[in-house]
Amino acid sequence: MLKILHIGKPGNVARFAAGLTLPPHTLAECRSGSTLEEYLAAGGDADVLLADAMTPIAAELIDAMPNLKLIHSEGVGYN
Repeated sequence: MLKILHIGKPGNVARFAAGLTLPPHTLAECRSGSTLEEYLAAGGDADVLLADAMTPIAAELIDAMPNLKLIHSEGVGYN
């Protein structure tokens, strides 16, 4: 089963994925600005890292996630 670590506003995944068919998964959520230890405790074994576009993702976090296959930034931009 796919595990997703979402870093950002809790509930955004459910809100933005409404109506989509996602593969079987578990979702761990952390608020932006949490510590490295908090991110790893919640989802250090996650396959996918889904982060708010304004949240910096440290190399230490990526390096500490052995199952990580995908990093995605949520958000849109316009000028």
